[in-house]
Amino acid sequence: MFGKILVAVDGSEHAYKALDVAADLAEKYGASLLVVHVVMQHAIPSYFEGLAVEKAEQLFRSLGSEIAEKIFAECEARQCNRNLSSMSTAVAEGEPARAITNLAKTEAVDLIAMGTRGLTGIQDLLIGSVAHKVNILSHCPVITVK
Repeated sequence: MFGKILVAVDGSEHAYKALDVAADLAEKYGASLLVVHVVMQHAIPSYFEGLAVEKAEQLFRSLGSEIAEKIFAECEARQCNRNLSSMSTAVAEGEPARAITNLAKTEAVDLIAMGTRGLTGIQDLLIGSVAHKVNILSHCPVITVK
């Protein structure tokens, strides 16, 4: 039924619960698991130019990659006793819902798993959750985990 499952992680407990559910499904169906962390791009006003902007963008990217590596290490530690056929990781950049759904389409994913609440806090109440947006934009089924 599922050949490839993408699970989006942000370091929140809900994301790790989604990872557990996705890993259970991957084990059951012999599916590969793609663990994704999205590094949000920070908007730098267009009137700033030059070396300072480049340095700021490099710093954001570097910090995002560092955080992703720590999250991936935690994911691997939590799944070390499982019999998964394949577990890979990826870092995507951009607005999280679009980055997740674009990667899911590119990677021909059969299912997306994610937590119902992440680390974005009150922002979700104002503009809608990432999980809700992924559910709307996705080409494949989305399972959300509390």
